[in-house]
Amino acid sequence: MPETGVDRGARRSHCAQASVETVPRWLAGSSLAEMVKAAPVSVPEGPSWWVEGARDDRLAPWGQAKLWALHRVNQELGLGMDDAAMAELVQKPNGESPSKQAVQKFRAAIEADPAWYPGKGHAEGAKTGPKPRFTKAKQLAVARCAMALKEADEEPTVAAVVQKCPVAAVNPDTGLPFDGKLVLRVFRTLCFDSDPAVPWDQDYPLAKTALSPGLKEWRLKWAKTVLAMAQGAGWWRRHAVSFDPCHTIVPGTVKKAFDIQQASYGKGRRWISKDSKQSSRNLRAAPYATKQTNASDTKIHFIVGVARGMVFVRVMEDGWAPNGAGMAKFVTMLPAILSKVADAGGALPRVLVTDRGSCFYHGATGHLVKAYQAAVDEQGFRSFAGDDGSWQPPDIPDVLVHETVVAWFRNYLRKHPWKLFGNPTAARAKFAEVAKDFVKHANKNYEVEALCESMPRRLQDLVDKKGERLKH
Repeated sequence: MPETGVDRGARRSHCAQASVETVPRWLAGSSLAEMVKAAPVSVPEGPSWWVEGARDDRLAPWGQAKLWALHRVNQELGLGMDDAAMAELVQKPNGESPSKQAVQKFRAAIEADPAWYPGKGHAEGAKTGPKPRFTKAKQLAVARCAMALKEADEEPTVAAVVQKCPVAAVNPDTGLPFDGKLVLRVFRTLCFDSDPAVPWDQDYPLAKTALSPGLKEWRLKWAKTVLAMAQGAGWWRRHAVSFDPCHTIVPGTVKKAFDIQQASYGKGRRWISKDSKQSSRNLRAAPYATKQTNASDTKIHFIVGVARGMVFVRVMEDGWAPNGAGMAKFVTMLPAILSKVADAGGALPRVLVTDRGSCFYHGATGHLVKAYQAAVDEQGFRSFAGDDGSWQPPDIPDVLVHETVVAWFRNYLRKHPWKLFGNPTAARAKFAEVAKDFVKHANKNYEVEALCESMPRRLQDLVDKKGERLKH
């Protein structure tokens, strides 16, 4: 039968009574014996840790206080009591006396710690047992090693840390590496990329591609050059037309439709039962489901852009291709598209802001594609990067404002399904209708004006981050 609180209290009162009435023979007749007999026999009131301690087989703070008193009296009166004699006068919560070795260790501890008091460690929840071998200093050394590995463009792993930092990562008692879970805990608590308040966590990387050191320098130099032109937010809003060609695929077969549907679930984490991870519904799609077309599929090309606080989407006709000739044809449509944002004098924005895609610039030389250049000149526009755009980095989608509009449109399409399987003509008409609805929605509900004025701020962000990717 388990011991009740009343039984435990009675047992401890009995132990306290026994400690007073049962006096060793060597102490009989001495003044200390009279002091012990005169001591209170009841268990004092107070917090449970004071009378019970952390464990029944260890001295509670109340027992420590009595042992400390015996130690001091023994010193001051020169009674010559040894550790075994003192152990007979105190009891643990289970009624047993501590060993003389425990008393010896206790006396050494209170002599070594001037700030010692009865119960020290119990209130703070100090743990008993041997000191941890994976000390704070070793953990910091492991953290520095892991962060140095990442700084050197190596992936930090437990094995790599053990190899690079064996003194800190190996248990000196066993000669074996510390458990991998301990090292990973250091990764999650002490390692960081830029802010110590934001430690590492094992997570999926973003879909954005990494930048080489040379490309980061190029992006930084470009941003500084554009900022030096002193074109403020108002200039970008009034003069810039930012756009880019895009496409979507209409599946022509059941298999393609299935692959596109699977791809729409993404590559991130999903809600999956562990016993169904092999189910096709829970697996990824084919890697190029949304990028490559089969003979029976239809690719719908469209151009997304923004100018003077207005979003526009132009769906191109069947057979249009995103090359120099195709973009030249689009440029001839631009005046009519931009007529809705002409100022009172009929002036249109005339500076075309694009990336360095092959439909705009030659990849090898950086010069404008001739067909596109001819259309730009004929319609009275000019390219922001100039006829020779080799000074502009080839990878700045996180800076160009039209990419934000593309993201808005992609998100809108996910929420408004439109694809008609096996009917390309009807699918194109449906897509054009959805695109028109998106333009109305974006111009009414999104901060397009602020987006058109955001280029200087984005360029400054790029300078502040030394060419690294932006969050846009």
